[in-house]
Amino acid sequence: MRRIQILSIIVFVLAAGFFCFYRFRESGLADSRAPVIAMDSETIEVSCDATDEELLAGVTASDKKDGDVSDTLMVESLSDFTDTGKRTMTVVAFDSDNNVTSATREIIYTDYQEPRFSLEEPFRFPVGTTDVLEGLSASDTLDGDLTDRITITCVDDVYMYMEGTYAVVFSVTNSAGDTVELPVNMEFYDSSEEAGYPQITLSEYLIYTDEGETVNAWDYVEEITMNNVTYVRNGRDSLVAETNGGTSGVSAITSDNVTIEEDTSYIASGVYEILYSITDSNGRTGTVRLIVVTA
Repeated sequence: MRRIQILSIIVFVLAAGFFCFYRFRESGLADSRAPVIAMDSETIEVSCDATDEELLAGVTASDKKDGDVSDTLMVESLSDFTDTGKRTMTVVAFDSDNNVTSATREIIYTDYQEPRFSLEEPFRFPVGTTDVLEGLSASDTLDGDLTDRITITCVDDVYMYMEGTYAVVFSVTNSAGDTVELPVNMEFYDSSEEAGYPQITLSEYLIYTDEGETVNAWDYVEEITMNNVTYVRNGRDSLVAETNGGTSGVSAITSDNVTIEEDTSYIASGVYEILYSITDSNGRTGTVRLIVVTA
């Protein structure tokens, strides 16, 4: 019995010794050195829709033990913009021993345009309207549609159940951290009291222009309904009355009939408003705003 116990101990000691030897040998053979990443350029210029393969163009990785491991390269992360249209990319590579190395590269987008807003309807709402974002959208060249990222900040206390004009700021941020703001005046009106008031329809309610450019505000007046008559644009100079779906040509509205209040210079970048108004024979005045963003 004692001999069997001694034999068991010897077998256990031998097994433990072989195990320790094997682990020591394996650890000695394992490569603790990470791959080396090389780049033909530390900066790359690409379009906003560039793929990872395009971002990794000219990047290789090699390992002392495994040789070329470029096929393990991947984009680990992209930073927020460090400057307009510029960000830092971090790439990583692996070897067969799971050693990891990383490197950075600057990306410059050649076609980047910051987020822009689009507006289908003016910021005029019947009292009680809760969805003031309806008709407002945003997009850019990096992410495409950004509408679901639009937020609103109230500069004034907004009472949506009370008539009035309130200052608010809409903002949107893309995936690279670029935030654009749109400060506007938002109006709530009593639809029952405004029934029968002149209605001015514009072809656009938000436009973008370059600094210093002249905006011909009258060109954006598309249609006016006044005294139960609808006037539609007929050429550049006038809006004429429609009769039975046709154009009567009997009466017309020109720019002389519409009051247009605007800052015509647009010298500095910023957000401006053009206020249109027209008063009918009963003394009722209808208004609408065109938002002008200069950059």
